[in-house]
Amino acid sequence: MVLIFYILFFLLILLISFNKFKSIVNFISIFTFIWFFWGVVSLFGFFDLRIPSATVHCMVMTFVVIFDFVFLFFSSASKRVALIDNPAIGSVYLKSAYIVQILSLVLIVPYLLAVFPRISLSNGLVALRLAYFSGDIFPTMYQSLFFRTVPKSMWEALIFFYVYFAVTYKCPKAFLFAILNALFSVAITGGRYDLIGLMYGVFLMIVVTNQDVDIFGLNKIIKNKVKKIIIVLLCALLLVTLMRNQILGRGVITYFAGSLSFLDFIIANPHQFALNEYSYGYLTFGAFIEPVVLLLKVLNFTTIKVPSYDFNIFCQKFYDISASQSGLDFNANTTILYYFLRDFGTLGIVIGAFFVGFLCVLLYNKWQKGSDFFGILFIAFAIVMMNSVMTFQFFGPSPFFIVLTLFFITRSRNNG
Repeated sequence: MVLIFYILFFLLILLISFNKFKSIVNFISIFTFIWFFWGVVSLFGFFDLRIPSATVHCMVMTFVVIFDFVFLFFSSASKRVALIDNPAIGSVYLKSAYIVQILSLVLIVPYLLAVFPRISLSNGLVALRLAYFSGDIFPTMYQSLFFRTVPKSMWEALIFFYVYFAVTYKCPKAFLFAILNALFSVAITGGRYDLIGLMYGVFLMIVVTNQDVDIFGLNKIIKNKVKKIIIVLLCALLLVTLMRNQILGRGVITYFAGSLSFLDFIIANPHQFALNEYSYGYLTFGAFIEPVVLLLKVLNFTTIKVPSYDFNIFCQKFYDISASQSGLDFNANTTILYYFLRDFGTLGIVIGAFFVGFLCVLLYNKWQKGSDFFGILFIAFAIVMMNSVMTFQFFGPSPFFIVLTLFFITRSRNNG
């Protein structure tokens, strides 16, 4: 029955989104497919994964349907305003991006000096990942913020910028800069999020917005280069997976479908994850709240914990999410739905869906009016939503520094 509902809802949303955007392949159809596909996969309990209850699947469908209809109803149906994307503006953007690039490399040096003595060829990316997320590299939270979080946020912003710039300003070589930043991020953190985000970004700019192809001025040569880029990224993902001693098929399914299994485990153990103690938006709106709390802590006006700390104390530990208690350990990747449940209970699914839906459509509409700044932000947030089945990246201090970085790069034409 759950499978039937997934199929029916997907066909309905596909039909409505096609009528809205005149293309089967659009942001909403892809977002819905990602969530519903992994919802269906989780039904089969591959690799001894815990099979989510009907409650979890109901939450998934409720969240996706509300988000989709908010975006479809309020998004602009008009084509993006075609501004004169002249070389002079592009040159200014690139100069600003190079400044950010250099600054990010300077800021990461203290982290590299601290972490590299701990790493050997035998433990590789696994050790890098453990070191990056351990939180014990620097003696203070503020050192960790400026020498770890800030440069990482800059790389993410640069990836979003270069992907957008490559298409909008007809500069395929900018894809190379995006790839280099993503690979550098992998080398520092041992994680795959930036590679996945880069593929989503390329897909959004080339395929999902294909209806605007005349505005972007793409040609067959650029499209062929993009295909090669996607192949390179897939190979890089495979290499990173193997270097982390994971089997590709098992790793992918556990990574995505396992997030729904973990959510089911959380719901089955509400007190263990503080679901009975509502935080009333502290996590859902964490991207806005955390920078304010950090500032107040710096000024010694408060000693309260930041939202990311609140999340970590409950979800960073490893939990067995296998069906037979065989020791299939999992942590952190809880899906976006945990944040909403933690804040407002079941009602949080509705509140959260409206929040992210309106935020996404606001950025999209600003982009359609011609703003490069909001265009890049939309691509960034669209990637966040595509990843939301396994995590919520619009959280913690990183979004603030990403937005700040993108504003600096595009400040010569922040029109929107």
